[in-house]
Amino acid sequence: MLICNCNPFNEDDVKAFLKDKKGLPVTLSEVYRECSGGAAIRCGIACIPRLTDIIEEHNRAIEVNNGTVAKILDVKTLEAV
Repeated sequence: MLICNCNPFNEDDVKAFLKDKKGLPVTLSEVYRECSGGAAIRCGIACIPRLTDIIEEHNRAIEVNNGTVAKILDVKTLEAV
């Protein structure tokens, strides 16, 4: 599924990047930069909501696997509760 129309990349690109992170939390800007080839976010209409969902799912899985409780304050910051 295509994630971004402005700087085309798809869900497979995002999942491959997350797999390479090997259980480390990620940020929206980090994922976008890597998957878009370093391009800046242009409009964010299509990609930001979907990327946010994928990233939150990834980061929550890490929290569960590590046995920690954390709260996502925004897509860029994790803070232990």
